[in-house]
Parts: sequence; structure tokens; C-alpha cells
Amino acid sequence: MRQRSRPSWRRRGTVILWCALAALAVSACAGQVLKQAVQDPDERLMERVRQYWDARVRDDIVEQYRFEEPWMRERVSLTAYARGKGATKILEYEIKGVEVKSPDAVAKLHLKYKIMFSKLAHLSLQEVDVEQRWVWMDGEWYLQYRAAVGPPKTPGGADLNQE
Repeated sequence: MRQRSRPSWRRRGTVILWCALAALAVSACAGQVLKQAVQDPDERLMERVRQYWDARVRDDIVEQYRFEEPWMRERVSLTAYARGKGATKILEYEIKGVEVKSPDAVAKLHLKYKIMFSKLAHLSLQEVDVEQRWVWMDGEWYLQYRAAVGPPKTPGGADLNQE
């Protein structure tokens, strides 16, 4: 009769090592989720605003799209979203502050940008103070969707669709 051999210590060690690594990975992920859950809403909003504007400076459309409200992403494809971007190049931003009035919030920013539209290429660096609206949904801050209305206009108010 053949006896079953015991697993070698080497094999046991490998299994234990893999189990320990898996447990470490799970705890690290859980720690990140817990950090976000217990993080102060103002701090989390500030972090999200910074991440969004860093993506704008890098022209990372995919990353910007992730900050839009979930319902908007269900209705507007990434391709359509990308078509609405690109007229301005954000060069720098400064977060002046955030104001949370749950479930909404406002981020106040100072932007330095250049208009990339060929008819306005002569314009130099532009600066503007803006207020950006954010909403709290499903445990996270999202940029409140704002659809462009009407034809695009220059800073002076001229309609860009007219020749």
C-alpha cells in the first residue's frame, strides 16, 4: 500500500509566503478605502480638486472624465467628452479654498490659461478666478456636470462661430 507523502517544508513555505502577500495586499487596499471613508470631507474635496486640476494641466482627458458625476459618464461617452475639451490649455492653477455645504461644495480657484483656438492665438496668457461646483455621491466627491450652452464666446463676448 502506498503512503501519501507529506508536502515538503519548501512547498509549505511558498504557500505561507503567498498567503501572507495576499493578506498584505488586501489590508493595504482596505486601508486606502478606510482612509477615504474617514477622511475629513474638506480634505478629501481638496485632494480631489487638486487631482482634477493636475489632470487638466497634463491634458489627461481620461483622468478628467473620471471626476465627472457617474450619471453623466453613463450618458456622455469619453469621445464626446473629449470633443468638448481642448479650446483652453491650463498652465497653472491655485486652489484658493473649498467650502463644503453637504452634499454640495464649491472650490475657489485662480487659473492661468491660454486659448488654443486658432482665431484667438494672438491672445496672451489669460488669468481668471472661478468657482467650481462639486457634489458628494456614493461616498466620493464628483465634479458637478455643467453642459456648455450656446456658441463659444471669446473673453470679450464675441461669438466664435461668426466669420
